[in-house]
Amino acid sequence: MRRPRRQDNLEHVEQLLVTDGDIGGALAELGPQIGKAPLSRLHALIQPLAARMGPGADIEIIASLLATIAANNKPLTIIESSNVSSLVQACLSYCNTVHHRVGVLRALESIATNYPLKFVCADLRLALVQLARTGSAQERPPALACIGKLCAKAQTGPVDNEMKLVLAILVDIKDFEDPSVESGLGCLLSLLRVAKQSASAFATSVLMVLRRFMVAGLDASQMPPSVKAVSESDVSDSECVPHRRYLQVRLLSLQCLHAIAQTMPSLFSPQWAIMVPSVPSSIHLRRPFGGPTVVTALLYDPSSRVRSVAAQALAAMIEHSPVPVILSTATSGHPSGAFKPSSDRARDVLQCIHMTIRDFLRRTREDPALVYVLHALSALASATPYQQLPTFAVYLTDAVSQLSSLLASQSRFHVAMRHDLYSCTAAVLSVPCQHAHGVIGTLTDLLIEDQEAQCRAPPNAFTVLGHIAKHHRAAGFDARWLRVHSLLAKSLSHGVDHVRISALTFLGNWLDTCPQLSSFHGSAELLARDLIGCWNVPSTRLRSCCLTTLSHIPLEVWRHGLSYEQRQSILSFLEDSVASDEQLDSSRCLVLGVISAYEPTSPLLDSAIRAVAYTCTASGTSMSTRARACNALANILDQAEPCNELLKAVETYQVNIAAVVWCGLDTHRTAPLAICASRILAQIVYHQDLGRSLAPSSVWVPLVRQLISLASADERHAKVKWNLCRCLGRCLRVHNELCDDDVKSIVDLLVHVIRVCPNDKVRSSAITAVFGEHDALHRVPSFWEHFDSMVRDSRSTWSPSVRDLLEARAASLPELRSILDRLYDHLDDSR
Repeated sequence: MRRPRRQDNLEHVEQLLVTDGDIGGALAELGPQIGKAPLSRLHALIQPLAARMGPGADIEIIASLLATIAANNKPLTIIESSNVSSLVQACLSYCNTVHHRVGVLRALESIATNYPLKFVCADLRLALVQLARTGSAQERPPALACIGKLCAKAQTGPVDNEMKLVLAILVDIKDFEDPSVESGLGCLLSLLRVAKQSASAFATSVLMVLRRFMVAGLDASQMPPSVKAVSESDVSDSECVPHRRYLQVRLLSLQCLHAIAQTMPSLFSPQWAIMVPSVPSSIHLRRPFGGPTVVTALLYDPSSRVRSVAAQALAAMIEHSPVPVILSTATSGHPSGAFKPSSDRARDVLQCIHMTIRDFLRRTREDPALVYVLHALSALASATPYQQLPTFAVYLTDAVSQLSSLLASQSRFHVAMRHDLYSCTAAVLSVPCQHAHGVIGTLTDLLIEDQEAQCRAPPNAFTVLGHIAKHHRAAGFDARWLRVHSLLAKSLSHGVDHVRISALTFLGNWLDTCPQLSSFHGSAELLARDLIGCWNVPSTRLRSCCLTTLSHIPLEVWRHGLSYEQRQSILSFLEDSVASDEQLDSSRCLVLGVISAYEPTSPLLDSAIRAVAYTCTASGTSMSTRARACNALANILDQAEPCNELLKAVETYQVNIAAVVWCGLDTHRTAPLAICASRILAQIVYHQDLGRSLAPSSVWVPLVRQLISLASADERHAKVKWNLCRCLGRCLRVHNELCDDDVKSIVDLLVHVIRVCPNDKVRSSAITAVFGEHDALHRVPSFWEHFDSMVRDSRSTWSPSVRDLLEARAASLPELRSILDRLYDHLDDSR
């Protein structure tokens, strides 16, 4: 006879709950077993506990059960999350003491912190909102903390109600020492990070609330006259601020500002006016008129942690904010009332931020916030339109001077942040802005010395020197060439790939602005020997950079800076690179589109056209590589002078070239591909007009018809339209090869562009095409009557440049002259 299985304690607990309904006895027996029982068995008891919650329940044991679940390293499933949320909601509804409710809330907070609840019941959300709104001072902080963590990690849906609740609680708080301040700001931070739509809807209210807490616990006597007085002393943050809670409140408020800036960066919108200064004199005030701003926290808060978060928030506010159109001069007169034009306000905001960063760099040398200030400076330099604001160049020059002094520092602090210093300096120097010659020269010497001492990973000294060579030709590389040449030769033969890549990048930028090689001893050998030597490595990225650098060689340098032997060595190298693979990558397409046009008599031309045409039409080619190859073929046809070799090469591969054009015009979703295809077709038609047939009419006439359909359908890209109109204008010059319907379709399309296109450059291209050097208009019946009615309907939308172009074309066209004269007479009569 089989012996009956002995019932364990947890089975007895479950029997008491389910069968007997004795929750008091069940919890009394469960208490000693909580720390010993398997976690799965404990989860199985949660749902019966929630269903039987009532008199006799010991809430402390339930809180201990929840704490045990939180302490175990195991994520919760959807069912377990639902059971836990139901149990907590039942406990909160049954508890009649503050102590027990706080214990349950603390346990729920621990669970939500460690493992996200994948499901939270609606009743629990309502119970938490009710506790946060009407609970006692002890219940409100944990309730707010639970709301924030549950909404941040669970699929809770919209959080508009929670957002309204938190904002209402923070607005009503009068004492910054209230524990609800820290909990409320933490909850608000979680809501801002998880609910972007709600953050956008409540942005103004959030910013108004945050400004109250940005200087919590500080008065004018506790805010030092400069950051330097505190950051360079041995005084800790806890000694600077009387209460550490105030420090946490300021940190959370600025973290909330950072979160909302990442969600909706709109630095120049009116609702952000309370967070960024627009009066330059106010940034020097520790208590500015109108309330504190993020600049106040960055310059005058005694805590380095607060200054770091303020700098991060400022960088996020700048980074993605759309800059409005800024006029080169301020609006004349005094604005009435509080109104200020957006152009003037944007100028004032940019000036205040420039002054803030300038003052911070001048005052501070070793501050942890410096790294984030450099990020903000990089974003500011990229966003500011210095062409419209030439007076702002002095701030940029001062920044370059300060960055040079930081790079020259040999302290351990600045050496550790070398990467950020190089990145920021490169971003500042990439701006087309004129600096004092001495500032750039000093920085150039410093960078050369640094690169001579140690080769670092990009961004490094070569990265910054490349921007100097590209944008600041007055740096005087000719006087420093011997040192630069030695560095390049050493780096191009270095064993580490990133050192070679940074040297190649600098060499490419330098070639873009190099007038001639004769003034730079040994530069031709660098191109013909050392640069090509970088190809003999297994690194794909380094080989690609090698070819890209060769594509920067200008025609003048190719013809007069390189000897015949050096040119032949580069051509032979390119021929070998083309022969190694049937299908090219983007870097080889780029260099072939430049170098093969320089030497149309070399065997490279035939190989280049064959390989590029094949790459354009190959099935496995990516869209970007296909566009690069199509652009290379267009460059060859544009730049190469007509010669027998070019004509033979094009004639040999004319079917492939026709396929390239057809492919580019067929995939009109990609604007670069359509532009290059129209350029190739324009060259084919151009040579047809000159009597050099690159393709028979049976090949290119269907392409013209495809071009007409593309120009009629694509309205998205102005550059595509401009190139299509230019190509159609060339087609009209060979209208004898086209039928009457094709000519009429081309003319009607160009007239439609003149009438409705809002872009003046596209309209001018269409006018030049219609009224060019051809006689195709006589093949279009009633063209002048149709054009006369179109002029009367659309004249109000024409710019002066379009009218001037029509006047210039009317000098050789009496019909157009007559139409314009009648139009002017009509305008005079109407006046």
